[in-house]
Amino acid sequence: MSYSYLIDDLGINRKYLDEKKQQTDYKIKYVVEYVINWLRITVHRQNITKVSFVDCMCNAGIYRDGDLCTAMRILLLFRDTAKRYPNKQFNILLNDIDEDRIKICTDVANKLISCDQPKNLNTTWRNMDVNEYLTQYQLFCHYFDYNEAGILFVDPYNFRTVILEKLTKFIERYYCEVIFNIFTSDFVRNGIDEGIRKCIGDTAISNKEELISYIVQSLMVGKMKHSFSYDFRTSTNTELYQIIFVTPHIKGLMALKEALWNTFNGKYYHRNYEENPQQVSFLTMDDDRQMLLDEHAGKAMLLLQNEFKGKTTTYNDIEKYLLEKTMLLPTHTIRNVVKPLVSQGIVQKQGLPKSKANYKEDMYYFIEGKHV
Repeated sequence: MSYSYLIDDLGINRKYLDEKKQQTDYKIKYVVEYVINWLRITVHRQNITKVSFVDCMCNAGIYRDGDLCTAMRILLLFRDTAKRYPNKQFNILLNDIDEDRIKICTDVANKLISCDQPKNLNTTWRNMDVNEYLTQYQLFCHYFDYNEAGILFVDPYNFRTVILEKLTKFIERYYCEVIFNIFTSDFVRNGIDEGIRKCIGDTAISNKEELISYIVQSLMVGKMKHSFSYDFRTSTNTELYQIIFVTPHIKGLMALKEALWNTFNGKYYHRNYEENPQQVSFLTMDDDRQMLLDEHAGKAMLLLQNEFKGKTTTYNDIEKYLLEKTMLLPTHTIRNVVKPLVSQGIVQKQGLPKSKANYKEDMYYFIEGKHV
């Protein structure tokens, strides 16, 4: 749905609004899809009384084409969810360093919900640098405490914006999910220059893979246990950025995987495409999805063999490993990976449960020397 009318109704100066790029459109869909899945889990937890979403760089709330930015999409989602769960408090915390843009975002938000805001939906605004914002502990302690669930969304304009130490200290203090956008293209073009060094600290990194690994490990503090990274590329296949996700709970990772499949249909990464109305595809979306699923499953079997060869392990360990290392969903584990490995004699199902059909309660021995 286009909200172009808001630009005119609110008298917004278009010079403060960004053109929405193709990868931005998919990034928004990805994040919103994740929040939908996350909310589905969170609102049914009886012990959770507060649900919060923090956007550290919310921009102006709307693009020149009239599409809403991530924060405003989440605001509408929270509004609708708050109506269905009146006994829970829903909070949107928004910040941007640009005074003009945060003013526009505030006006857009107020216009969107002014006549339809439930009493249990709260919005909080700040206009400051992201690194200063992340240290506003007096503010965040009201929203990230016991019986509360939250997401921290950090989507900077470039690599040189967020000081990693500030983010890790936030994670150490608060139990939350974190979505962090890393502009790897800046690193590839410039290496570790003075600006990037200021953000990541004094560390020896020689390539992009080491950079991502270093950042992920830096974020695995506090109660963080699981991570996953997804990258976005130009139409010429040049990587623009990676969105790193870290979570304290395996269910957060499951929700993320569902968002990835719903948004990207199983693709390894998002790649911008050139519009070509004359191009004909002989594959349907279902065909494309099945081909990618088969490919992911094949690689997953090889990864499992290398990780567990000569060892006996649980189904839960197998599922956790696949969630973190591959694009596969939990629903793919038995049918697409475990059963084929057992049928090929590469893995021995130990037969511990009374029912042989019970795969999730069993143990699995990976025979050393046998391969897919």
